[in-house]
Amino acid sequence: MSRNEVVSTLDGVRRETRLRTASMLWAVMVFIHALLLFNSIQHEPSVAWDFDAHKPYMQVLSKGRLPEKRETRAFYSAPGPYVVPAVLLAKGTPFRLAMKLSQLFNVVLSALLFFFLVRCCRLVSPKNEFATTAAALLGMLPVYYHMLVQIRGELLVACISLMIAYYFVRCFTGEFSWKTVAYLGVLLGLVVLARQWGFFIFPPIVLFCLILLYR
Repeated sequence: MSRNEVVSTLDGVRRETRLRTASMLWAVMVFIHALLLFNSIQHEPSVAWDFDAHKPYMQVLSKGRLPEKRETRAFYSAPGPYVVPAVLLAKGTPFRLAMKLSQLFNVVLSALLFFFLVRCCRLVSPKNEFATTAAALLGMLPVYYHMLVQIRGELLVACISLMIAYYFVRCFTGEFSWKTVAYLGVLLGLVVLARQWGFFIFPPIVLFCLILLYR
């Protein structure tokens, strides 16, 4: 067998392997989101942690203002996760339908989260096996499915945090641009509006910058 034939054979094996591993990655993500979609359709929106506190928050926010302490015990919460249901309620959508549509929006948000999870994995390793393992491990967490059927800020924080991680690393891997910096600025503001503990993303960013500065 000539050298060209060997190279051609190896290239064919590599292409087949990439196709097989890419198919596995897609299969894992489609399976996870099929379960999420089923849960979102079947799950009763009112069956959720502190729903009696979140419900008045959405209703007040739909009027264009933040709630006061006397209106809900969740008055201190960031408004991010309630924006979609509040907009729907402001448009006259019945409350239960607004909640179901918000649950379906969470599935879309989860797809965005997985998209950036895969992109973050690509920064570490271009191999599909690494991204597939990360996606499968996340999909094995029962709390992830329970979290997605609720109108809460955890999913939003997780999604935005992955986006921040992706663009932040890109800034330090030879792909710096002011456009990326602008994305980071917007995302850092949004993560705080998604949940108060979005602030916890700032210490590791500062620490990482200090390590780079003094290494």
